[in-house]
Amino acid sequence: YSPPSHAVLSRKNTLKDFIAMAGPFKVTHMLVLSQTDDFVNLRVMRVPRGPTLSFHVRHSVIAQ
Repeated sequence: YSPPSHAVLSRKNTLKDFIAMAGPFKVTHMLVLSQTDDFVNLRVMRVPRGPTLSFHVRHSVIAQ
């Protein structure tokens, strides 16, 4: 079985679209970063039905 090769990314894709396509591509986990004015959130999701862990990122460092 091969996943559909016609999947197209666009700015109109939502998180629900990515979760729907996770099964055919055999994706089991997703890491989602989102940003508000105050802080950054990290969500670790097990798809399509898993628990979701949510974290507030308070500090990060970019290393070489």
